[in-house]
Amino acid sequence: MNTFGTNLRKAREARQLSQQQLAELAELSQAAISSYERGNRIAPRHLLRLANALQVSPEWLMHGSESVNAHRSIMAEPTAWTEVPFQFQWPFCTIHPVDYYKLNEEQRQLIEQTVHNLIQLTKLR
Repeated sequence: MNTFGTNLRKAREARQLSQQQLAELAELSQAAISSYERGNRIAPRHLLRLANALQVSPEWLMHGSESVNAHRSIMAEPTAWTEVPFQFQWPFCTIHPVDYYKLNEEQRQLIEQTVHNLIQLTKLR
């Protein structure tokens, strides 16, 4: 049984990502994602990249060792989402993670700074 490949596919599908979209988020090739899911690559060198892109813990991705409900997202309405223990909730309802990560580093920093400034303003009120 290939727990890593199975969990990788489960998390990818729960996030409604294609293999190509996950590959872009993790900065890997689609062929690498496919190989991991099929069990052709056993020891993932890019475990942290994949876990981060999918917003799950590396431990769960590798071994399925955490409780499925350990990091259940508040947004976990669809059944597929409740099967994957997300570490955190994607903060934007109208922006898909793939679209966000297609932005260059400068654009992402601008978004982060804007959100930071907004949070600071709300603290002053």
